[in-house]
Amino acid sequence: MTLVKTDNLGKGITHITKLATPDGFSPVKWEQQIKNGTVKVTGVNSIYDGLNLLQSDKVDALDVEYNAAKNVARRFPQMGSFAADLTLPHNVVSFSLSTLRHPEIIAELNTFILSESESINKIKAKYGIEDTKQLIERLMEEQHVSADTRWTPL
Repeated sequence: MTLVKTDNLGKGITHITKLATPDGFSPVKWEQQIKNGTVKVTGVNSIYDGLNLLQSDKVDALDVEYNAAKNVARRFPQMGSFAADLTLPHNVVSFSLSTLRHPEIIAELNTFILSESESINKIKAKYGIEDTKQLIERLMEEQHVSADTRWTPL
């Protein structure tokens, strides 16, 4: 998701000229703005570094996985407040596992997820991890963003 300082929430895509992203990740939803030169990308070694740049106004936004950023922010509250701006380009990230050679690993993982769902939910609650669908719905409501004002790819 694209994170901005809370004060800059909803200012729009033209407000973003400098974007941070963790090294090794590509801000694919920002590709057009990067190609046309309206957005410059700064790579960072960690989410902490990206949040620090965002807080000090050295970048306008940070493209990063939301739950991971919230976890770092909880550990370093001096970073200040930020929010995922749903009117800006963002990816909805879900994690998956695949294999051609070891289908037994997938079966074992599926069994574990089903049998340990209560433990998994406790871990999610402990770390404040939200499922993507509920997160998007909550943020839309909090930010008063409707389906037609939420960013969608072309």
